[in-house]
Formats: sequence, structure tokens, C-alpha cells
Amino acid sequence: MDVIQMARTSLASIALLSCTWFGAVPQCATAGERPVGKLRWKFHVGYRAYLAATEGVIYAASPTGCTDYVPCGPPARLFALDGKTGRQKWVLEDVGDDSAPVIADGVVYQSGGSLYAVNAETGRVEWSLKPTSGWVMHSPAIAGGTIIFWEVQALIPLGFFGGTLRAVDLKTRIEKWRFSIDRGIVSSPVAADGMIFVATIPGDPSMFGGCLYALDALTGQARWEFGVAGAAPAVSGGLVYYAGRDGILYVLYAQTGKKVWQFGNASAMASVNVVGKGLVYVMSYEQICAIDPKTRRQTWQVKTNTNGSASTVANGVVYVGSPNKHLYALSAKSGREIWKLKMSDYVVSNPVLANGTLYVASSEGYVYAVK
Repeated sequence: MDVIQMARTSLASIALLSCTWFGAVPQCATAGERPVGKLRWKFHVGYRAYLAATEGVIYAASPTGCTDYVPCGPPARLFALDGKTGRQKWVLEDVGDDSAPVIADGVVYQSGGSLYAVNAETGRVEWSLKPTSGWVMHSPAIAGGTIIFWEVQALIPLGFFGGTLRAVDLKTRIEKWRFSIDRGIVSSPVAADGMIFVATIPGDPSMFGGCLYALDALTGQARWEFGVAGAAPAVSGGLVYYAGRDGILYVLYAQTGKKVWQFGNASAMASVNVVGKGLVYVMSYEQICAIDPKTRRQTWQVKTNTNGSASTVANGVVYVGSPNKHLYALSAKSGREIWKLKMSDYVVSNPVLANGTLYVASSEGYVYAVK
């Protein structure tokens, strides 16, 4: 059975409205829980996609389909889709990467070799910045009229990357500063509280090293370093929540890097999400758990067998994509499974919730809109 036929078969078997399927037996959501909704539309982008949404439009960035296993595939592309109908508004070829677009003031900023600024309405490239060396990679960050983005070096024998973080004025495109890291794989930059936070991990599992850097957003000077490898942090209320590769969640003061508290776990952490003043959600490569920052205790834990890279928390629900080709909706308060949705393949990027619709991208190249 080919991929498209599998997708059609899987979607046809989605339980409508209030039921999901466990084996051959339908299980229905109880009163007060959110049921699985109807499929609104699906759109084939050709390859895996990374999503962003604004003003009723979904932007899907898809990298080239050429890999070590597929010698030739679709080109990199950036799509704009109508959020209600899934109709393609425009597509831009040779622009796209393994990173979500960033939208600000009617412009879509997309990495993919160079950094592109694309008119969100028309799809026309307004301008682009070529790297001084290497490859522009990861989603950029925008702070105070400045765009901050990574140039990474090509693979060095065992997979080590070098990285240069560049800050460029959005109006003049004049570089303000740059910050370089000799080696290691870098995270997307996070802008908050007048600072830029970036994390690094070793480029090879056998190597040690990696840390979290806090840079001054105006000058690019390092304010402090925290010597643990980890994922891109979340910043909320003057605190930095940092998922360490050592299996510990670190909570640091954003301005000083001083540790406030920490929480240990059993496996390497892959991402962290903070929602308002509520719980802190930490995903590892085996599970997702919720931690109460007031008591500093774990409130729930769910084994997910995830890859640690596809989760979103919104409106009291944690949406988690799993390699077992399911999308799970868990109660953000209790961790109880509300529903699960059978996909035609595994979820590759964070789901996006906008205007009452959940948008999900799977590895076989479809974007799904689920009510």
C-alpha cells in the first residue's frame, strides 16, 4: 500500500466527533472532555513540514526531499495555506528548511541556506541575506527591530557544527553583532527580557560539553553561561527553564544565571514548555511530565515513546506527536489521555493551534487541519 493510500485509509478510520479507537473498540470522551474533531482538510506539501500560523493563514516550510536514502525528491518550498479551506494561497520554491517560519509585521522570515524575508500576503521575496560562511539554519528570533539567526558550518567529520549567531537590523540589514561557537550543535535563539538565550549540545553522543549562553540583545556580549548541554530554553516571569541533557530541569534567574531550583528526571530532556503561571511541561525522549513550580514537585507523568520534538500546550491540552503514528491530546492538569488520533505517519514538528483548529504535519508530507 503506498503512502497516499495509507493516509486515506488512516483518515477514513478516524472516529468522528467524540470517539477514538483503541484496537477494534471505540472509546468515547466523557462529559467535559474535548473530543476528537472532524478532519477539515489535508494538503500535500511533498515532504515533512514545519508550521506557523497568523491571521487565518498557515505557513508550512518544507525542506528538500533529497536525503542519503532518497537521492532526489521535491525541492525546498514555503507554502501559504488558507486556514479554513486548506487552499494554497502561494508557494515559493527553493525556500524552506527543517525549521518553522517566523512571522512579524506582515513578513515571513525563513531559514534555508540563506535568510529570507517573504511578503506574507503575496509570497514575494522582499530581501535575503546570504551567509558569510556555512548555512543559515534554525528559526530566527526577532527582538527590538533586530533579527537574530544562526549560520552553521557544514558537517565536520563526526557531525560537529560550528555556529555564528548574527544580529541584523531589520530596516537597514546592517549587522549589529555576531557571537561564535567553535563546535557543537546549536539551538534556535530565544529572545526575552532584553537577552538572547541559546543552548548547545555536543555534535557526537560520545563527546562531553555544551552549555546555555545568555547574551545581551543589544551588544551580543555574553552575560553568563551555564555549563550543561541542553535544549532551547523557555523564559517566563524573569526565569529561564532549561531542559538539560543530564535529565535535570534547571530554573535560573534570567539576568544572572543563578540557579533558583532544579528537578531531576530519569532520562535526557528534549524540550520544556511554560504556560502562564501554571505548570511546567518537560518532554524527554521517553515521557512527558508536568511540574508544579510552586511545590517543585511532579504532578503527573506519561510514557509517550516520543522523539521529544513534537509537542504543544494550549487551552488546557498538551498535544504530543509520537513515532507510533499517533497524535495524543492529554489533559494539561492531570495528564489523562483525552483522545488520540491515528496518523498516516509520525508527527515531525510541533502542532499549531489557531482559531479553534489544530494543524499537524506528518513525515509523509501532509498538513492536516483538525477541528
